[in-house]
Amino acid sequence: MPHVAADPTSTQPRRSGLAFWWTMFVGGLLVILGLLIGAGGAWLIALGGSWYYLPTGIALLVAGGLLLSGNVAGIWLYVLTWIATLAWAYWEVGMDSWGLMPRGAGADGHPCFRAVGPARLWPPTHEAAW
Repeated sequence: MPHVAADPTSTQPRRSGLAFWWTMFVGGLLVILGLLIGAGGAWLIALGGSWYYLPTGIALLVAGGLLLSGNVAGIWLYVLTWIATLAWAYWEVGMDSWGLMPRGAGADGHPCFRAVGPARLWPPTHEAAW
């Protein structure tokens, strides 16, 4: 079978390869986490607790959906949610390192999500070897 070079002007995303499947995995994981965090956040609001978790769950759900549809905006929404999580953690407990640990671990405990960025934001102009 002859090798066909990728068209660098093509706007169609690749539907195969490691970057595609990793993006689909992370998108699905974000949808599941968004549903869980959002549902827990709604329950927490009903109990009179923090309003942080419901909008965060919704943002993760939308970010996952965007990634599953191949939209790079999902990465940026996740980054914005991550920054908001860190800001919320510092606002809630200040510089107390033990208080920041569980709040920051949630945001920093998922570096695999941030690994989608290089794979989706800067697609190569040639076929990847893997």
